[in-house]
Parts: sequence; C-alpha cells; structure tokens
Amino acid sequence: MSNGSLHDWLHVVEDKGKILEWHLRVTITVGIARGLAWLHHWCGFKIVHLDISSKCILLDKNFKPKISNFGRAKSSSFAINGEFGDVELVKKDVYSFGIMLLELIIGKKPRQITNLPNCLDGTLVQWNNHISKTSLCGMNDVIDKSLLGKGYEGEIFQFLTIACSCVQPRTDQRPTMLEVWEKVRAIRERYGLTDKDDYQLLRQPQIGTSGTKEDLEIIEVETH
Repeated sequence: MSNGSLHDWLHVVEDKGKILEWHLRVTITVGIARGLAWLHHWCGFKIVHLDISSKCILLDKNFKPKISNFGRAKSSSFAINGEFGDVELVKKDVYSFGIMLLELIIGKKPRQITNLPNCLDGTLVQWNNHISKTSLCGMNDVIDKSLLGKGYEGEIFQFLTIACSCVQPRTDQRPTMLEVWEKVRAIRERYGLTDKDDYQLLRQPQIGTSGTKEDLEIIEVETH
C-alpha cells in the first residue's frame, strides 16, 4: 500500500518529521472498527482475525485502512480445539483493537504502555484503571506529544475511554466491535468527518481463499 502500515507511521525512526495528524488517526480508527464489525457481525463466516496489530493495518493513498494478515483467522462459529467459544474469540479481537487504539493515541509500542507514569504495579489493568479515573487535564503525560495543543483533547479523551473499555480483563466487560464502531463513528461525525462506506457494511466484499472449505485461509478482505 502506498502509505505502508500504521506501525510505520506511529513508530518512525528515520523520518522524524513524519507525523500522523489526528483527523487521519480518527479516520483510521473508524475504518478498522468498521472492518472488524463487518467480520464479526455481518460476514457469513463470522470471521475473527486473532492477530490485529498496527503492523497488519495497511494504509492506502488516502490513509483509509485495510486489514491484512489473515493467516490466523478463524470462523467464530466453532470453538477452536475445544478451548474457546465464540465470545472468547470475538472478544480477543476486541482486546487487540483496544491495545492498537492505545498505541495510536499514545504513540508508544504495546510493550511500552505499562511503563507509563502512574502504572503502579506494571500491569495493563492498573494502567487502565488509572486512565479511567484521570481527568481530561491529566492527559498531557500520556497522549502522543505531536497531538497536544491542537484542540483535539476532547476527542482524544473519548477515544482513550473506548480503548480502555476494550482491554478490560474480563471478556464480558468488553464491548462488541459493533458497539465500538458505533461509538467512534459518532465521535467522528461530531468532529465533522463523514464516510459513505459507513452505510455500506452489508456490501459483499472480495474475499480471496486458498485450499478446501475445511482448510480455509483468508487471504484478504476488502471492506471499502
């Protein structure tokens, strides 16, 4: 893809001037949430990705996100090896989306998140509780510095709240991707951004497959 991966933009090494502006992060977040909501709720296979990260989010010339790397994807219609049911698999995607959203807002890699200030016991749960109780004014020590002072703090705080709800330790405490998509879409619309693709979730995507029906590998799902 012409703009590489989301990871490339969030963790730039060579080009320090390469900054992903907030409105693009909003567009990317909504697009990813929309794609996962389609996979979980409308796709005939009820696909779970199971490997969502900033590295598998590819960005086209307009920074619209494409979900890639479906090598570990499974159908949520069945338990995997008898260990997990539908809910656990689906909520694993929700958790991974939450981690990626935190990464997008904070600008740090997932393994660095628990080293942020006020993370008392070094766990994501403790940091999550800290964020949930922090006021908007206390976000300056957390948010990606390139986003500060531009008037986006209100939207950023709302996105942080959504991200924290996705990484709750208990699966029944996490929202569905449909609920997440509806929340981030509403924030984006108040922010003045619209996308006709939001109203075309039932549009049949192009799905490439290899192997037999029993040994299905999802190569690519085009959600735009």
